[in-house]
Amino acid sequence: MRYIILFFILSISFLSKSQDIGGFIISGAGDEYEKNKFSIAWTLGEPIVKTIEADGMTVTQGFHQTVFIISSIDEVVNTNLPSFKIYPNPASSFFFVEVEEGNNSMFDYSLTNIDGSLVEMGNFNQNQNRFDLSQLSNTTYFLTIIDKEKGFKKSFQIQKAQ
Repeated sequence: MRYIILFFILSISFLSKSQDIGGFIISGAGDEYEKNKFSIAWTLGEPIVKTIEADGMTVTQGFHQTVFIISSIDEVVNTNLPSFKIYPNPASSFFFVEVEEGNNSMFDYSLTNIDGSLVEMGNFNQNQNRFDLSQLSNTTYFLTIIDKEKGFKKSFQIQKAQ
């Protein structure tokens, strides 16, 4: 009798799926709509954080993970463009913009605050330029440098702190 019970228990365990991880989502809000051959689903929650693959299984943090095609565009580096050094950053009362040696271009610049309001604008063609922040509030500013001759525009984030 014991062998029959043991055989019965073992046959049930082999015939059933003991651990199956199905596709389910735990989120604060969401819904799914289907009509004809189309469906749309949405959830309110975290963005994709990390994907782990091992032993033929994939675990992805985030919601509605199906097929992702990740593509990148290589940055085209133009070696004819000047390099800039911005220091100190964060700055307390002033910062410097240093242009590489041997560059005689005239640069236009604009300094805007985090709200997008123009704080200062002008131009320079020196190797080292000093910008005064002493009368400005402690926040983030954006310095945009434009070279109209070479046709480029470069932006830098400047943090003003005490």
